[in-house]
Amino acid sequence: MCETRLTRDSPNVVVTEAGYRVPIRIMVLCLERLHDSMRLWNKKDGAKGYVNFVSQYVI
Repeated sequence: MCETRLTRDSPNVVVTEAGYRVPIRIMVLCLERLHDSMRLWNKKDGAKGYVNFVSQYVI
């Protein structure tokens, strides 16, 4: 989940629900990588390609 809040002391940092401080550019890079992975697996295996790929890693 990517629900975060911006900090007042550092506007380029988000604080995750777990309390981690992450630079916005890192958060965006991670989301872009996930998006690229979803596109790849959906293209390879159809509409549920990414779900099928990720399900082997999720308990």
